[in-house]
Amino acid sequence: MLESVGRALREMTRIAASPYSMWRDIAITNKKQIANALLKLEQHLAQIRENLDTRALEDEFNRAHKLKNHSPERQR
Repeated sequence: MLESVGRALREMTRIAASPYSMWRDIAITNKKQIANALLKLEQHLAQIRENLDTRALEDEFNRAHKLKNHSPERQR
């Protein structure tokens, strides 16, 4: 599947090549923060799902566009 999805997904999933032992220690050390971030992500995804047929979806794309334009990579 990865062969057909292109470079963007390969770059986003590159970090998954790191060994589990490293991520286990990171997860254990940061359990509370990771759980909180995952909860916020779940809530945000649910909000997007609920607004797929509304103008709120356009707002999400506009926020993503602004974020992309202000990323450190963009400012090089």
